Amino acid sequence: MDNVKGTKYLLNEHFLPRLCHVPVNELTFLDIIKVAERFNGKSAATRNRYMDTLKAILNLGCQLDLIVSNPLKSWKKTKEKPREVYLTVQDLYKIYELAPDHLKWIIEVQWELGTRPGRSELFSLKWSDVDFDNNMLRVRGTKNLYSNRIIPLTPNFKERLLVMRKQATTDFLIEFKGKPISSCKTTFLKTARKAGITYPVRLYDIRHLFATTILANGGDLKAVSKLLGHASTQMTANVYYHELKGEKAVALSRKPMLAL
Repeated sequence: MDNVKGTKYLLNEHFLPRLCHVPVNELTFLDIIKVAERFNGKSAATRNRYMDTLKAILNLGCQLDLIVSNPLKSWKKTKEKPREVYLTVQDLYKIYELAPDHLKWIIEVQWELGTRPGRSELFSLKWSDVDFDNNMLRVRGTKNLYSNRIIPLTPNFKERLLVMRKQATTDFLIEFKGKPISSCKTTFLKTARKAGITYPVRLYDIRHLFATTILANGGDLKAVSKLLGHASTQMTANVYYHELKGEKAVALSRKPMLAL
């Protein structure tokens, strides 16, 4: 959901219908609970994101001296259950083989760069972000202060970029029928089903697979963290490192035995 459109939707459909009965300064935590109850059918991640939006709006009101205090300051996020990711490199290849041309290119870019899908990164990439002379690409992320990052281009990917740039009709790396796009969820899911993938899968899983594959093959944790645009290596470890099977055993195997 586009940030501006998303905020407008939340304001009109969820926030204002529950919060317009009194002046803002008279809102209480109970009013906040009534808003939160509207999202009971949503996932913890979605509910947290929606309530964070409301908190940001009220914080802005405090900063502009429009309200005295934020009634959401005591709100605690719902603990999010980690989402299981089942996608393998082999299954990604199956999807890629059956994908239409524009989705093939999306998968290639996502696999090479590990970007966040959506307008925040993947679909905002422009040809002006590619530095062919110095073999690097700038991701202008918006997630956090560390989202802006430089990613080296592998020789094969650079060649693909050069070919695709000649075919491009817009300023964006990702386009379809001469126009930039902001989503390919439906096409990706249809192609996955066609490829015989029966478990839940989404485009974001390619970013997850990007990280775990590099780590499983001995990639440096700090380097992977930088490639992903994470704020810290701790975040990368918390999100991805637990996915690596047998890493503890590998680590122990590298410890020399005591002489007996």
